[in-house]
Parts: sequence; structure tokens; C-alpha cells
Amino acid sequence: MAIERVVVIGGGIGGLVAALRLACAGCDVTLLEAADAPGGKMRSVAVGGTRIEAGPTVFTMRWILDEIFAEAGAELG
Repeated sequence: MAIERVVVIGGGIGGLVAALRLACAGCDVTLLEAADAPGGKMRSVAVGGTRIEAGPTVFTMRWILDEIFAEAGAELG
């Protein structure tokens, strides 16, 4: 059976999770992101030599991220 090729547009948290889950399911995934780095609204910015977290910085449902990382064979630190 041929490997499905999938394009995910947008590297925000939704696009990243979709790409991860598709890749874990055996798809050949290409992730397209217009910005310089993935993360969407979740990003770090440099201010006066210090990194500041921008966008959502509090996870109220940690178990969801634990599950996503576990699906990829990783552990959220």
C-alpha cells in the first residue's frame, strides 16, 4: 500500500499536532508555515537580551499534551 502524502498548512499548535499525529500514523507529512518559526501565537521574543514568552503560556489541561507527546514516543518535561 502506498504511503499517503499530506500537506498541513500552518505551524501553530493545531497544525503541529495534526502533522505529528499524521506522521505517527505513517503518512508522509509536509508542514508549511509562513512565519520564520513554528508555534503560531505560542512563541518567544527577544526583548533587551531576554527571551519573553508571548501568546498562551498556561496549559490548563496538561494531560492532553502528555498524551500527544506519548503518541510520538516522547515525554513532556
